[in-house]
Amino acid sequence: MRKLISALAGIFALFCAGQAYAGATIIAPQLPRVIDIRTFGAKCDGVTNDVGAINAASVYLRGSGGGIVYLPPTGRLCAATGFSLPSGVSLEGMLGSSFPGPTATPAQYAAAGGSWLLPLDPTNPAITMGNHGNDVSQIGIAYPQNIPTTSFTPIFYPYAVKMACDTCTLSDVTIVGASHGIQLVYPQASGGGTNVNIRNVLDEALVTCFSENYVNDVVHIDNLHCRNLYYASNAAMQAWLLANLVGMDDHYFDNPTITNYDCLYCAVGMRFTDDTVMGNTHSLYNGQLANIQCDLVVECMASAASTTTVTGAIAGLQMQSAGGATATLLNLPSDNVRLTISNLAVPFGGSTLANVGGGHSGSLGITGANIAGYSQTARGQTGFVVNKGAVVSMSGAQTFGKPSGAGIRFAGAGAANGVWTDRFRAISVFTVPGQLTGATNGSNQTLTVPYLQRPGQEGVFQMRITGSFTITTPVANSTLGLSLALLPEIAATGISGATSGSVSFDSGWIDVTPAHLTALTNLGAVIINGSPGIRWSSNALQIMTR
Repeated sequence: MRKLISALAGIFALFCAGQAYAGATIIAPQLPRVIDIRTFGAKCDGVTNDVGAINAASVYLRGSGGGIVYLPPTGRLCAATGFSLPSGVSLEGMLGSSFPGPTATPAQYAAAGGSWLLPLDPTNPAITMGNHGNDVSQIGIAYPQNIPTTSFTPIFYPYAVKMACDTCTLSDVTIVGASHGIQLVYPQASGGGTNVNIRNVLDEALVTCFSENYVNDVVHIDNLHCRNLYYASNAAMQAWLLANLVGMDDHYFDNPTITNYDCLYCAVGMRFTDDTVMGNTHSLYNGQLANIQCDLVVECMASAASTTTVTGAIAGLQMQSAGGATATLLNLPSDNVRLTISNLAVPFGGSTLANVGGGHSGSLGITGANIAGYSQTARGQTGFVVNKGAVVSMSGAQTFGKPSGAGIRFAGAGAANGVWTDRFRAISVFTVPGQLTGATNGSNQTLTVPYLQRPGQEGVFQMRITGSFTITTPVANSTLGLSLALLPEIAATGISGATSGSVSFDSGWIDVTPAHLTALTNLGAVIINGSPGIRWSSNALQIMTR
């Protein structure tokens, strides 16, 4: 209907132009043909199967050069069988401002208004967009579905909408009660997906919201919401969703742009599985994603195998776990993962943040991260599992302290390849010879370290002291340690003091607890503590943070 209004506005503009220029010839554009399905006998009463009227209107429009099949906003339209749109034919309705609920009667739908399909076909999609120029907009699709009580198992249906079209758009659509929402799929031999747009869709499917495969052209997705709003507070419904629901099931998916996607109560927000088109094998490839939210999920992203290929960039990713300490939000144990994330936010802890690499390679790069929630959890957990050969790098991270309960930031055979790239560096180096002398208990040498900032800004997560030393006065159990300001020493490692001579010292990475940070008063001071008779040369001593 919006297309008809737009066309009429264009004719009016031409008419005005003709009034302004005497003698001008006005050539009106051909109006898109709009056929109300009631013209072909649709009852729109929620009981009579109106698919025959929809098909008759589609055939008529196809023979007339294309147009719009209009579904009036009279409530539910019974669709006992699925239907397909021919080339050049679109489906348009007028979606009401409210949804009367999954148990509403036809009279309640009529009172609420809106163009709603009631699909009943157990075998075929409710709507198939399989040709050139198919658009579907401003309609709702409401499946009859079981109501959760103390347990829940859904009624299973085919996908509500199957898209195998080109130059087509699915927009302003609500899907309720479906087991499977939208399927975008093309022939494996050739692939497809030219000029396909999906936008402003609320998909409340219960098993898979969106699935795609054999897509080797650019597809644009904007504002796709995978969230079951109705009965969302029911415990049995939540348990089903967290055990079964996949938000996006990505198979062969070339060059998509996905903005503003979110999933709520999902087992997996985005699942990646390889497939092959024309000799090329991968899952998500060169994906450009922005503003992705995984709210209350077990896994936000997961690769199916150790060889699954997933590449792309994500600008803005927020994750909130509902899976507990044994879950992993970015579960990507594949050698062929190459992802970069800017602006990662994990507001709450409770799960491992990422598992990267299949044992040989794989990489995850993060720029800008607010992951303080990991530090606030009460139990020990792992931040990143870096498998052998994989690399995880992070820069611009906010406070990322180690949680209590023996939690760790990096684990796995490739843990050494997990680094904060803006932290893993020397931040202060002695430029003059130094010496610790004095009583048996030693004395202090104070260094100025401007990199330390106030807690709540950037802070320090771990510190390390390393260097080469000469012991001029051997004493038993000679030590060299590190402390912040006047706080107790946080690193103390024995140096063989039995004989004099040159030795090397490396404290390893030492955790700086929140207590150290919050109690700091002299924010620029690091104190070196040691036994008497320890001397170092210029540039031999380094203090590092990460």
